[in-house]
Amino acid sequence: MEYNRDKVRERFKDLFDNSFYLVFVYSLDGYILDINDVVLLKYGYSLEEVINKPFKKFITKESLLKVFESIKEFRETGKFLKANTYNFRKKNGELLQTEIFDIPLKKNGDVYAILAIGHDVTRLKNAKQKQKESEENYHRAYERENFYNNLFVHDMNNILQSMLMALDLCLLKSKSIENDKDLYKIRKQINRGANLVKNVKRLSEIKDFERELKRMNIKEVLDESIKIANVFSEEKSIDLIINSIDEDLTVLANEFLFDVFENILINAIKHNNNLNIEVTIQISKVQEKGKNMLQIEFRDNGKGIPDSMKKIIFNKGKQENRSVSGMGLGLSLVKIILDNYNAKIRVENNFPDDYTKGSNFILTFPIKDD
Repeated sequence: MEYNRDKVRERFKDLFDNSFYLVFVYSLDGYILDINDVVLLKYGYSLEEVINKPFKKFITKESLLKVFESIKEFRETGKFLKANTYNFRKKNGELLQTEIFDIPLKKNGDVYAILAIGHDVTRLKNAKQKQKESEENYHRAYERENFYNNLFVHDMNNILQSMLMALDLCLLKSKSIENDKDLYKIRKQINRGANLVKNVKRLSEIKDFERELKRMNIKEVLDESIKIANVFSEEKSIDLIINSIDEDLTVLANEFLFDVFENILINAIKHNNNLNIEVTIQISKVQEKGKNMLQIEFRDNGKGIPDSMKKIIFNKGKQENRSVSGMGLGLSLVKIILDNYNAKIRVENNFPDDYTKGSNFILTFPIKDD
C-alpha cells in the first residue's frame, strides 16, 4: 500500500512539528518512509539520505532484531511490544540510545506502516549505567572492608589468646611477687586490647544490620552490666547506687543496650584515681520540648572531662588529649547505638564548677505508650 506523506503529516502535524519528539515512519519490511526535522538535525542526515532507505543502515544489528521482533509480535497478536530502546547511529558514527513507542497506521482496517515516536535517552541510560557501576564498586569495597574487618578481629583474637596463654604459663612458673605484679599489668593491657577488638566488631555489626527494637527493662540491663563492670575494678572498691522511680521502667532497645551501660560504667572505673569508686545511677522521667523522656544519669567521682573535650568524646578518632585516651571508640559506639534508639547522650560535670571532681553522663530515651 502506497505511503501518502502529506496525509500522514497533516494527521499527525503536532507530532511532526514538535521539537521534543523524534518522529519517523517505517514500513513493515523495515524501510524508512518519513522522518521529521528533529531526527535529521539530531543524527546529522539529510532527508534524501534517509527516505526509502533500509532501517539497518541507521541502527545496530541488535536494535534491528528488536524492530523485527516488534513487527512479528504485532502481526501475530495485533499489539506492539512495550516501548523499546534502540541504538541509532549518527552520521558521524556515534551511537545514541532512543526510546521508541510504535503506533500502527491503518487504511481500510489494514496496517500499511508504523509511526514511531521517540526521545533520546542516551544521557539517562549513561547515568543509570554509571550509577550501577558506582553501586557495584561500593558493594565490592564494602565486601573488601567487611573481609578485612573480620580478618582483623579473627587474627587479633588469636594473637591475644596466645599471649594470654603464654602469660598464664609465666604466672605459674613465677616465684617473684614483684614479677607477678608486672605480669598482671601485662594481662591488663592484653584485656584492654581484647576489649578494643570487641568494640571494633560491635561497631561493624551496628552499621551492617538493622535490628528490631523491643521493650527492655532498664533495671535488668543495668544489673547485668554492673556484673561485667565489677570485673574491671581490680583492687579498687566500688560503691554503686541505683535510684529509680520504678523497677519496671522499659525502653525500646535491643541487646546493644548492655554495651551502652557497660561502656559508661567501665569508663567510670578506668578513669578514676580514687581507691573508692563512687557511681550513682539516677533514673527519672523528664520532659524535653513537651515530650516525655526517660532520663538515666551516671554520676562518678573520677578524673572528669575538660569542657573542651565534652563535645567531641562521642566522635570516633577526634580525641587529642591523651588524658582521656581509651574513651574514644567506646563512647562513639555508645553514640551510634543510642542514635538507633532515637535516644541522646551528653556529659556534664558532677559538680558544676569543677570538672576534676567527676562526670555525669546523661542519657535520655523517648517513652513509648503501650
